[in-house]
Amino acid sequence: MPVCFNTLGRAPLSRTWALAAGVMAAVLFAHKTASAADYPAQAVSIIVPQAAGGVNDIVARQMAVSLGESLAGNFIVVNKPGAGGNIGTEFAARSKPDGHTLLLTITPHVINPFLYKSVGYDPVKDFEPIALLAVLPSVLVAHPAFPANNIAELIALAKRQPGKIAYGTGGNGSLPHIAGEKLKMDAAISLIHVPYRGIAPAIVDTMAGTIPLAFGSVSSVIGHLNSGKLKALGVTGATRSAAIPNVPTFSESLPGYSMDLWVGLFAIAGTPQPVVESLQKAASKALDSAEIKKQFLAVGAEPQQGTAASFAAKVKSDLQLYQQVVQRSGATVD
Repeated sequence: MPVCFNTLGRAPLSRTWALAAGVMAAVLFAHKTASAADYPAQAVSIIVPQAAGGVNDIVARQMAVSLGESLAGNFIVVNKPGAGGNIGTEFAARSKPDGHTLLLTITPHVINPFLYKSVGYDPVKDFEPIALLAVLPSVLVAHPAFPANNIAELIALAKRQPGKIAYGTGGNGSLPHIAGEKLKMDAAISLIHVPYRGIAPAIVDTMAGTIPLAFGSVSSVIGHLNSGKLKALGVTGATRSAAIPNVPTFSESLPGYSMDLWVGLFAIAGTPQPVVESLQKAASKALDSAEIKKQFLAVGAEPQQGTAASFAAKVKSDLQLYQQVVQRSGATVD
């Protein structure tokens, strides 16, 4: 059957559009394939929304080296602190989604939306999870003379002395503050929160007996535990800490309790999937490295190995958890 032409002698518009669509699809497929093969085409900035020197910054610098080696590129850590991490996170969220800007951040990523009126980003819609890198459980420590020796004994004591036992943290709205509020909720007890400007003075006051309890990271208290200046009542993570395996978890007294600081790597939402997959494979390779594991553990970070999907699920479940704790406790930032 002969082809019908329009009055200008061209093929029918439907066929013209079909040919054009085919060409466009081929171009897009070629671009998508090349985007992974050519990545990275320039230096990659790993945005850390906290100041240099913290554990997440150290983890970022170790990951930058490993990712650079795996992907034959230059990965650079860029610290953008301020507003509890919101400034750097918003900067990352507004960056071009081509894989040349990444975000390496910590648990406040999913707490801040409930502590601040506006954070400038959506923790789910603006980011693509790459990998959960490490967790850092908090430790609830006490002065050696404190009558309770574990979480169960603390709960019993707090029920006998409601509103009389204080715990110190590094500040209002900090993860240890939220951990304490969840303890109060789950155990149905009343404790007094004492916010400090940093965890170090809270630890000093606990050793001096000025306050009976404080939350600290494993790395910040392990020396004092070994010297006998402090004793540990429990760790907040889902499992016991490799650094202090004799210290029970909160969940051994409060089933279901789990709250620790995590460090995670994200791409910007809209980053080409082949690039995301390349980053996921490189991150997984890094986490399998004995050297990376050693470096992480040296600063109190316990390496994690899982899928991007499991990390994405954790981000969403943590959002629900922290929304509930913040709203029920009335926790605020300074």
